[in-house]
Amino acid sequence: EFKDQGQEHIDVGESHNSYNSNPPTSGPHWIEPVRDGVYEKSQPDEGLGHSLEHGRVWISYKSSISESAKQKLRDIAKSQVRMVLTVRDANETDIAVTAWQRLDTFNLGADGSFDENRVVDFIARYRDKAPENGVTLPANMSGKEY
Repeated sequence: EFKDQGQEHIDVGESHNSYNSNPPTSGPHWIEPVRDGVYEKSQPDEGLGHSLEHGRVWISYKSSISESAKQKLRDIAKSQVRMVLTVRDANETDIAVTAWQRLDTFNLGADGSFDENRVVDFIARYRDKAPENGVTLPANMSGKEY
């Protein structure tokens, strides 16, 4: 659990203080959230912060993990609602699961696997536990990435 750094909306490109977690779990964020979905590219932390504010869970992973681990993460994300999955090489570990003020980070096992139940349990515990729950963000149907 991390201290709440607020919900300030900022303009794209506007500077702000650094976040107290990696990935961020609260703090200044863009007015436009990253839409629900599975992204094959990194998305801006400031856009994802707004998604978290609306109760989303964000799973991020380093691009260097195995394709089988990536596919398992995709399968988990697609089986859930109010989810965002992205690549994020700025992570300190292979995988990070993030919600408002909450973060679980871990590396893959020596065999390249991870505990899928750990991820699903985090989602169940912390999805929709944020300041602005219940806001509908349509899925990213256009394929547009920021």
